[in-house]
Amino acid sequence: MLNGNRRSFYVFMTEKGKDQAAAVAKAFLELEEEAFYGLSEKEREAFMKVFQKVYTNTLDRKE
Repeated sequence: MLNGNRRSFYVFMTEKGKDQAAAVAKAFLELEEEAFYGLSEKEREAFMKVFQKVYTNTLDRKE
């Protein structure tokens, strides 16, 4: 509750949570650098464009 508003709840990240979030972000950045090693920016963009289409196709799939 913040400022007496009982209808809303607020969640704040602790210092430990901030540290862990930073560690996760760093790990993902390192993984991305490793995964795209040796690829040009143009190749990365082409991959992401195709990957986005694949992702969109799976969302649009009707069963």
